[in-house]
Amino acid sequence: MLDKLYSEGCNFVRHYSNCSLNVRNAALVQGLVLVSACGYIFETLHNPLYLILAALFGLFLTLLLYNMHAGYVRAADTYADATAKVEQRLDPDGGGPVAAYERARKRRYRSTWFQFISIHATFTVITLPFLVFLVLGVIYACR
Repeated sequence: MLDKLYSEGCNFVRHYSNCSLNVRNAALVQGLVLVSACGYIFETLHNPLYLILAALFGLFLTLLLYNMHAGYVRAADTYADATAKVEQRLDPDGGGPVAAYERARKRRYRSTWFQFISIHATFTVITLPFLVFLVLGVIYACR
């Protein structure tokens, strides 16, 4: 019975980790497309309203994808914790792969900078240009 729980727990961790990666990839693609659109609007159309709307739309989509990613990360962490407990019962010495993963994850996640430059990096990189274009749009609209 514990073997089955362990196997299912590992599958859930793998699934939610993969979902998180896919959402980060989608955020990167949508971000690059919309940042390119903002650049086109800025250089070609010279219409601050369109620039502001495109930047706000990009920020909204990025926030939506970030919330999906955060949910997947929380789910993966929950399943990893539960799977580590099952593994501990199967191998009391604590030498299994999930226990090693948990120790490394907790050590790395303690650092806010690690989270900023690894887990949330895609969303940080995509959000900054949208904020720049939003500010530029507001500045040009006020002139």
